[in-house]
Amino acid sequence: MLAPGGDFQKLKIQKLGGEIDFNGFNLSAVGALPMGPLVIFGKVGFLLWDAEWSDITGGAPFSGSFDGTDVSFGVGVGLNFTRNLGLRAEWERSKLINADADFVSVGLVYRF
Repeated sequence: MLAPGGDFQKLKIQKLGGEIDFNGFNLSAVGALPMGPLVIFGKVGFLLWDAEWSDITGGAPFSGSFDGTDVSFGVGVGLNFTRNLGLRAEWERSKLINADADFVSVGLVYRF
């Protein structure tokens, strides 16, 4: 099974007078292999992101921003309790300029 997937990501970090605000939208193709109630899946796609920061160093304020589109990929496993209810765990990595951003999640899935 192959299906599109997407999610919105937002992160705000404030420390020692500085602030980083990250927003992103991930659009991925998801391939799933159902094995009874267990589902193993993989995903690959693109993360469209924007980051803004500000800080004060030596009394002088400064700020800046970056944005970009980078590759993302991940794997996960799901366990379906019923046709409509399941549990899902996944790991996802996005390549951002010169760094990797990892995202790990566990969630409850409800299908309408």
